[in-house]
Amino acid sequence: MKHYQDQDWVDFVRETASLETRAAMQQHLDEGCDACRGLHGTWQRVRDIAGREQAFQPPPGAIRIVKLAYALAHPSQEEETSFSFAQLVFDSLLEPAPAGVRAAGGAARQFLHQAGDIYIDMRWDKRDWLAGQVLDSREPQKHVGEAEVWVTGEGKVCGSTVTNAFGEFQIQCPEDNRHWLVVEIAGMKPIAVRLSPRS
Repeated sequence: MKHYQDQDWVDFVRETASLETRAAMQQHLDEGCDACRGLHGTWQRVRDIAGREQAFQPPPGAIRIVKLAYALAHPSQEEETSFSFAQLVFDSLLEPAPAGVRAAGGAARQFLHQAGDIYIDMRWDKRDWLAGQVLDSREPQKHVGEAEVWVTGEGKVCGSTVTNAFGEFQIQCPEDNRHWLVVEIAGMKPIAVRLSPRS
């Protein structure tokens, strides 16, 4: 009994083999060759998976985040205008220790960044966790809820979350200055904050 090879079954399931060859292979299957039936089944499943993969479309939000992460990692003059870069307003590490205190010890490092009317208050909470709050100085009583917050570095997204009803967020991210925190508020340019390590 003649057995067919992998490439033959690939052509068979893709319907690229000649009609004569396909008829002969179908007859071979109908005669009950277990080895070829196994190969045929394997390539049939591969074809089905590939068909589903071709129909897959990533969510628009994921595409947007990846494009923004790439823009931060490979800035051009054009892409820099698509972000508001926040300025450091306060850093607890730069504040002098109170008189009589030798070191701040285990105090968490805190930051305050500003981009226009938006303030981003952050602190290193526990190892690799950054906690913060997004505030709008134009409307201090109105909280900036449902803003997308994500961390990117070296061209990839490391984590993402959404602010709660009070504008608060907590996100896990690496402690180094090669990463950016990005805040996206509806109707505004994304705000990029260069992250600083815990100490």
